[in-house]
Amino acid sequence: MFWNRLNESISATEVRKAGVWVGHVACWLCAVSACAYSVLYGSTFTVFITTLAACTVCQMFAIAAALWPGDGARSRDVLDCLNGTALDSIVLYYFAILAAFLLVLVLAFTGYEIPEEVFTTVAMGVPAHLAANIMSLIAVWFLVFRPEERKSRKRFGAIPDSPDWSDSGGWGCGAD
Repeated sequence: MFWNRLNESISATEVRKAGVWVGHVACWLCAVSACAYSVLYGSTFTVFITTLAACTVCQMFAIAAALWPGDGARSRDVLDCLNGTALDSIVLYYFAILAAFLLVLVLAFTGYEIPEEVFTTVAMGVPAHLAANIMSLIAVWFLVFRPEERKSRKRFGAIPDSPDWSDSGGWGCGAD
C-alpha cells in the first residue's frame, strides 16, 4: 500500500533528475577523493587516469539516468538538469581556479612558501573532473539529437518553430 502511493506520487522525471544528481555528486566525490589520495600518497599519472575513468563512469551514470528508455526519457526537464549540473560544475571550477590563483599570489607576496603537494593535488582532481563534465556535454549532444536535427538547432533549447517553443516576450525572463 505504501509503495503504491509512493510510486504514484513520484514522477519518472523526478526519479531521472535524482539519478542525474547522484551521478554528478559521485563525480565530485571521485575528484575530491583523488585529491585526498594525492596529498597522502603522492601524485602519479596512474592516479590521474584512474580519476578520469572514475569521473567518466559517474558522468555515464548521469547520462544513462537521463536517456535510458522509459517514462521521462529525453524530457526537456531532465536534459536541462543534466546540462545545467555539468555546466555549473565547469563554471564553479573556473571560479575556484581563479580564487586559488589569487590566493597563491597573496601568499607569495606575504612570503609564505606553498608546499608542492598543493599544486600536484590540484593537477590531479580538477582536470579529470573538468574533462569528464565536458565529455558528458558532448556525449549528450550527440546522443540526444539525430544528425539532421543537429544541423537545424540554433541553441540547446527548442527549435523556434516547434510546438514546445515559448516566447514570453519579456526579454527571456519568463514574463508574460
